[in-house]
Amino acid sequence: MRKRMTAIRCEVADIVNGSYDNEDGPRVLSPYGVEMRRVVLVGFVVDQYVSEGFASITIDDSTGTIRAKGWGSDASALSSIQLGSLVLMIGKVREYEGERYMVPEIIRAVTNSNYLILHKLERLRTLLERSGVTGIEAPEESIAPESEAGLVVAAPLPADESPATAQGTEDGASSTTSTTGPLGQQIIQFIRARGGPVSNDEILEHFTANGFDRNEITLKILDLLDDGTIIEDPIGVYRCQ
Repeated sequence: MRKRMTAIRCEVADIVNGSYDNEDGPRVLSPYGVEMRRVVLVGFVVDQYVSEGFASITIDDSTGTIRAKGWGSDASALSSIQLGSLVLMIGKVREYEGERYMVPEIIRAVTNSNYLILHKLERLRTLLERSGVTGIEAPEESIAPESEAGLVVAAPLPADESPATAQGTEDGASSTTSTTGPLGQQIIQFIRARGGPVSNDEILEHFTANGFDRNEITLKILDLLDDGTIIEDPIGVYRCQ
């Protein structure tokens, strides 16, 4: 069974100014030495192109612009994205004829503009943790195949959701927001039941086996990280606050 690569939070500049190669699969090494194969970007949709069987959107996060491309059913999904909207995008980095671009897996509209600030802070934490790490050997089974399920346009992140809303209670436990939902609560319980840090792959394997969609799980993990309910330490391994 192939494992899914951990998505690394980054900015457009990390991708377009990094060095691209195909060592153990397509990847970019950022100017700071962070290896990126599957990434999380947050930015505004500033351009859109739609034709028969193909579509693209251009994302601008103030550090640069990059296109996300889709063919077939993915093109239809990209064509539904509203121009000017702030979006969170998870996808793989590719290059063709000198152009760096994204093959998106998940796109979700974000209605809280503060989320972009949160993303940049989380990207900085990732940079500090992984700075100088070059030439990481990715196991063959970790490279996601090109024939994965098509692009998912997820429900928007609610406008009233604060980027960091978890607060400690009197007994030291963390309270969770109403946006955690049943899946979020189950992920928290799963991590606590394991008695320690749990890897991204363990969470995906457990909850897909219980009928949840992989993309839904990935988005919920991001939600829990963003509201401070869980902590990622090291990259791809989670523990509760």
